[in-house]
Amino acid sequence: MASDLAIIIVSYNVADLLAACLRSVFATTDSLAYEVIVVDNASSDHTAEMMAQGFPEVRFIANDHNVGFAAANNQAIRQSQSPFVLLLNPDTEVRGNALQALCAAMRDHPDIGVLGPRIINPDGTLQSAARRFPSWHSILTGRHDSPPIEIHPGIHRADWVLGAALLVRRQVIDQVGLLDEDYFLYAEERDWCYRIKQAGWEVGVLMDAEIVHYGGQSTAQCAPRSYENLIHSQVRFLNKHCRPGLKSLYLVTTLVNAGSRELVARSLTLGPGNGSQWRERTATYAAGRKLAWSYLCGRE
Repeated sequence: MASDLAIIIVSYNVADLLAACLRSVFATTDSLAYEVIVVDNASSDHTAEMMAQGFPEVRFIANDHNVGFAAANNQAIRQSQSPFVLLLNPDTEVRGNALQALCAAMRDHPDIGVLGPRIINPDGTLQSAARRFPSWHSILTGRHDSPPIEIHPGIHRADWVLGAALLVRRQVIDQVGLLDEDYFLYAEERDWCYRIKQAGWEVGVLMDAEIVHYGGQSTAQCAPRSYENLIHSQVRFLNKHCRPGLKSLYLVTTLVNAGSRELVARSLTLGPGNGSQWRERTATYAAGRKLAWSYLCGRE
């Protein structure tokens, strides 16, 4: 039986969250014909056993090393057949008829190439909606949300939407290509959306579709390396798509912010309690400060 939707989940050492995510998909998506593909990036936890025992109906790809978020998603996209492809993080929970609503909206509005849901935190507060591409203002202020402009009823225009839950047309993938695998982690969905918008498609957020995102569960396992990946990916995006001055501004603000936070975190390691937590934060900010400085000095 042909499916309407391919649900692709890339996992790394989050077996319990992945199981909860899959249960939410199966509990809420009964009116769609769909396929689910999980790609595991060489987890060292019990992900493989959990998938074999709890979800034998799910197509499971176990990589022997961590190939990165973009490359792992591309593995599954190549194996999928459906006209719509959903990238879904394992630390998410699908609410209500979110996936049905996203697919219906894409069918109703053929100008939309990418559609995201309204993403909320576990406490119900808004985590993310429509995002905009980097600008002088967004880099200086740290504000990346787009103004709430409707392109269709209930759909807000975006430059890009989070890869935690991103629905894209197969037709669009055939036109612009897969995710750029030179991004190991972070900014790959922004790059994809940029290329998709350049090809003439709209990108939007369906505010009536809701998905909970717990956020940062895999990246928190190695925070310094994750921060370095973030900086590498931001620089790659700015080099590819933006004026040179924006990269310099981003690196300077990163250097200042990471350096000041490193000093604060280092001072808090001397206080009573939570010393290990602040030592980890110190290491994370130090890694970011050093990498930003290395880029500014032309050593990267």
